[in-house]
Amino acid sequence: LKNLSEGKIFATLVTSAYPSAGEKIPAKSNGLSISVRYMSEDGKTLEPSEIVQGTEFLSIVSVTNTSGNTDCYNVALSEKIPSGWEIFNDRLLGTASDESAPWTYRDIRDDRVNWFFDLGKGATKTFRIKLQAAYEGEFNLPAIKCEAMYDRDFSANTASGTAKVIRK
Repeated sequence: LKNLSEGKIFATLVTSAYPSAGEKIPAKSNGLSISVRYMSEDGKTLEPSEIVQGTEFLSIVSVTNTSGNTDCYNVALSEKIPSGWEIFNDRLLGTASDESAPWTYRDIRDDRVNWFFDLGKGATKTFRIKLQAAYEGEFNLPAIKCEAMYDRDFSANTASGTAKVIRK
């Protein structure tokens, strides 16, 4: 980096990496807390380490602002799903209703859902997606990440793990 002007310049180096196969990411929290539950359609708790192939279920993620007296703006929540699961995109099914949604914007991809929202002091918001255990096998269960896009004082993630889809 070479400064060709007389003014000061500031540089920031940002790096990122994916964990190697088998490496687990621990849960952490900084100004936000995050939790996830997996529930069958009849309300029973499911363990991602053993879901029967063909099962339709919900992922329910809750994010809470634990910072005390500070509102948190421009929050991004990203839930990547294991390769053996599929997302039901309610927009494509014609069942979407964003009228009372807790998000400002939602982006549904093949392998993840991203939500963008603000979170007041002490507030909790809950996000749901419908999933299906589609392909038999053992898969990486990625950590679910949440952070304020422009304030590094707010971030949290769940621990990563293993998801297993078993045959009936």
